[in-house]
Amino acid sequence: HSEPTKRQRSEVDPPPVIPRKELQKMPASQVEKLLPRHHSQLFRSPIRDECCEAEEEELQGMVMLPLCGAPRQLQFGEKAIGLLWVYTTKEMDSGYFSHVKGRLAMMGNQERHTLGKMDAYAPVANPATYRVQIALHVGMKGVRFRQMDVSQAYLSTMMKRKVMLRHPPGYVFFINAAGELDYRRLKPGEPRPTTAVPLLRALYGGMECGRLFYDEWMDYHVRVLGFQKSKIDPCFIQKVSDDGLSFIKIVFHVDDGLVVTRGEEMYEQYKADLKRRFSFKEGPLKKLLGMEFDVSPDSVKIRLEGQIQKMLRDFGMEDAKHEQSPIPTTSNYKLPCESDIPTDAAELKRVQDSFDMQQCVGHLNFIQMVLRGDISCPLKILSKHPVKFGKKHVHLAKHVMCFLKATARQPLILRAGFARHCIQIFTDASHAGDTDPRKSVSGIVIKIGGNTVTWASLFQRIVSHSSCESEL
Repeated sequence: HSEPTKRQRSEVDPPPVIPRKELQKMPASQVEKLLPRHHSQLFRSPIRDECCEAEEEELQGMVMLPLCGAPRQLQFGEKAIGLLWVYTTKEMDSGYFSHVKGRLAMMGNQERHTLGKMDAYAPVANPATYRVQIALHVGMKGVRFRQMDVSQAYLSTMMKRKVMLRHPPGYVFFINAAGELDYRRLKPGEPRPTTAVPLLRALYGGMECGRLFYDEWMDYHVRVLGFQKSKIDPCFIQKVSDDGLSFIKIVFHVDDGLVVTRGEEMYEQYKADLKRRFSFKEGPLKKLLGMEFDVSPDSVKIRLEGQIQKMLRDFGMEDAKHEQSPIPTTSNYKLPCESDIPTDAAELKRVQDSFDMQQCVGHLNFIQMVLRGDISCPLKILSKHPVKFGKKHVHLAKHVMCFLKATARQPLILRAGFARHCIQIFTDASHAGDTDPRKSVSGIVIKIGGNTVTWASLFQRIVSHSSCESEL
């Protein structure tokens, strides 16, 4: 091949790499924008060195397990599932960039119709369970709130079903001279191997892998460690001493968990027993599942500022004005309905192209379930129109985001000092609040020990003929 021209070289030469020292001066959210979405884009990323280092760390742990068996050609009727790299940024407590986490995941969409739903279903914790446990134990003498993260959780579980995998993008698995699984990076221009490898351990993205880890985690805690499983929340387990003075209560969401414990000796023994089976990190409760915790002796403050800021960045609304209510308060304002959706196909497409309503509803739904019950009503309206919507729906969605921006640092505070088992339920209803089918909207807030632990905004199932009937 002829030598490329200067212009051609400038088009193919990658951008300069940003040193780690410079990256650590940047907020993690800013570095996240530089991450490649696919491995094929790695060459053009200014943080490719960080991503390559993350890939190496992930693969080193996988070959030590080992993740898979010896490569071989596919047999008749076999299908190989592809792999992809997923990159995320990890931040320090200050919010600045720490490092890149590279995770190798299966392309689960290629496993469709291979398993039934119940074989692949893995329970997750109800967000209210976290708040209930904190409300019941905040201020209790000797109680500590801890958090736990299981390292390479899925890889700790063996596969039960025969699955073949493609080689990781950019790498190839092989058996070295010592007879052990190893890997190497593909050379420039080298084609991807045509062989496949048998999967030995559960891997992120696999259809049943979440269920395999859940079953293994629960079995070890219940059968081996003597924990009791809750009948209400399948992801809540507890162990109480014979005298009732010491206990360990765990609420876990996949591989992340909240631990409420009392009794130092009992908890240290539990950690020692757990290390025999799982690798994990454990520490004081600070940040869990996007929630930021501020724990003091008599109160726990929970915020979602980071998640709200992420939503605002995704929609370019960092500099949006502040709003003081989740719904516009002008006297003539009416909630959007089906009649506000454009009937002209071209106009409808212009509105749909101007705003990603599905992404917005997804962000708001997480924020509402985890912490912000005050946006339940507008979210209920928007969730009816994630695909077909009008300008009025977009205006309401942006208004809610502006309200969240103004109140991003406002915490949910769970305090001690009230009767712990006192339950209060507050309800209200708006007559014909849903303007399309004329159904009323019910609002519910439940408190335990004076602390708000759960909430809901629900469309009533029948049409009420009066405000009195809707209240009843």
